[in-house]
Amino acid sequence: MIGTHSGSYAIYRALAVAAKVLDPEHKPDFTDTSPWHPIGPHPQSSERDRIVSIDPFGATVHESFSDYYDQGYDIRPSIAIAKAHLQMPEIKEAMAAGRLEADGTILKEGGNCAVTKAAIEPC
Repeated sequence: MIGTHSGSYAIYRALAVAAKVLDPEHKPDFTDTSPWHPIGPHPQSSERDRIVSIDPFGATVHESFSDYYDQGYDIRPSIAIAKAHLQMPEIKEAMAAGRLEADGTILKEGGNCAVTKAAIEPC
């Protein structure tokens, strides 16, 4: 799977292509896939003497390289960002014991935590 997109899911793509249920030239539609919360690029992403450890355009390739998409290039995102609600028993226990109180924004009345999550593909 070295040199493929989607890491461990690359095997499923390969199987779909081998079974002839997916065109090997298929390019996904990234319309309306902008990240919920941007994580870059930051000014240091373009400074030659700085180290950047995360792909600065990983979550915004569709917007950042739209001219290349229009030319037919297949550029895949390496970061997916989404909102989620987590349920953690420890948080509910802390609320029941009075150690935590819901603020309605991050910690909800029922004990759910509002979070931003990111899936980062090694590249």
